[in-house]
Amino acid sequence: MKIVLVINTMITNKEKISNIILDEKEIFFLYDNKYIWSIEKINENWSDQYVVNFFPKDRNSIVQEDIEDIVHKKRFGTLSNIATYSTVELKAVEAFESFKDLYQILLDKLYGIDEMFDDILTPPF
Repeated sequence: MKIVLVINTMITNKEKISNIILDEKEIFFLYDNKYIWSIEKINENWSDQYVVNFFPKDRNSIVQEDIEDIVHKKRFGTLSNIATYSTVELKAVEAFESFKDLYQILLDKLYGIDEMFDDILTPPF
């Protein structure tokens, strides 16, 4: 499951995650300033599931879409190129845990949780 290795690499290199956008329940982000991804937490039948989407660049397009374009097109169902991976399909515990960890990292970054925790934990000088 190469996608789990990719997700784990993102988790390890979380400083490469940027441009985080929350659109309803889906969190969009840029990885390494070039790859557009999203993740969504879905609660079905009293259990959480995660769906990760990768939005590849259109090799035939002269002007590449930015993350805001992708968010807009996804919201209105006008995207044609999406690679989707879900914990329902992968069914491995490691996949679930990795997707869950990535989702939490993105929430923490989106709301500035790490900075707030660091501020609270830093002793006054």
